[in-house]
Amino acid sequence: GRITRLHPTPHLTTRPHLCAGQPCIERITVGQTRWDDAITLTGTQPITARKVEVSMGEGATARFFPSIDTVHVGRGYMHTATPAGYILVWYGEPCAVSYYPNPRLLVLRYPHTLINIQLSDAAFSPHTPVAMISWQDPAYESEMQPDICVDNITDGVVNTPWYGFTSYAR
Repeated sequence: GRITRLHPTPHLTTRPHLCAGQPCIERITVGQTRWDDAITLTGTQPITARKVEVSMGEGATARFFPSIDTVHVGRGYMHTATPAGYILVWYGEPCAVSYYPNPRLLVLRYPHTLINIQLSDAAFSPHTPVAMISWQDPAYESEMQPDICVDNITDGVVNTPWYGFTSYAR
């Protein structure tokens, strides 16, 4: 089916958004929001602020950490069961896909954002749930992995372009 046939589900009421074209949660954008502003937005105690948390409802929480530049929010993650089709609606097509045969993990790669999908025996479809969204610190430049759309570190990974909702197990 087409992505437009997805029906809203209750756990998507506080979904990830785009703020000025970048992924954000409750006005927190990795690499752009100042760390002290994130502390204020979340009501975190500044003395103990090694992370800030945003409750997403239904037990889901987005967690953010300071950047290596010490000024901005640097990275974050959120466990979710959002259908993969919604990710494509919100963020568009990924720059690439990485498939890890063991443990059957599919990663949709976007600039500074990784969408982890644990595959089951069911076909990969717009309804396949996402396991985790992780936002990477844009201030961090890896010498080991200079192309963010390719995993050139992990043995056995299969990197491919986005081919749509199809089997990536090859």
